[in-house]
Amino acid sequence: GIGGRTAGLPSGVGEVRHKALKTPLALEKGQSTQRNVKDFSAATGYSIMLGATFGDGSRNGWKGHDEALSLSVGDGTIGGTLRISETCILWGDTPLYCTDCSKLKEGLRLVWHPGSEADNVQRGFYVWLGRTLIGQGLPAEEGNTLQGIRLSTDADVEIGRLRWIDTPTAP
Repeated sequence: GIGGRTAGLPSGVGEVRHKALKTPLALEKGQSTQRNVKDFSAATGYSIMLGATFGDGSRNGWKGHDEALSLSVGDGTIGGTLRISETCILWGDTPLYCTDCSKLKEGLRLVWHPGSEADNVQRGFYVWLGRTLIGQGLPAEEGNTLQGIRLSTDADVEIGRLRWIDTPTAP
């Protein structure tokens, strides 16, 4: 990843519109929660910020990718899923960043940008861990019917914060 990189997106612009879920929120293995968000638009973009803690690091052995928190987002036409395990952050099944991810105090930011030739910004999803860009121009799932945010988990997780804005911004 590249620290402090914005990938051509504006940094910190936009009004926080909603707090998507009351946090902290504990999800047990097998649970999920969903929040419908009408503000998400493929044409204009959006940003989701998330902090989470799960697992116990290496204390009782690392949990694998099959025991992950999934953050799925969509605007009703396109979407995608970011998966976070104790050891790795993945876009679908593609690893973006692998290290101890059991305590994401720096937070994750998932952004959809429709693309801009003028600003040299690729169409796709962008992912930051803190201020480090770990995924750029990631492909969307076309035909995704989710209109909002869905969190599901195959591990015990505590969501420390979850919020969004209706503007694609870098940290």
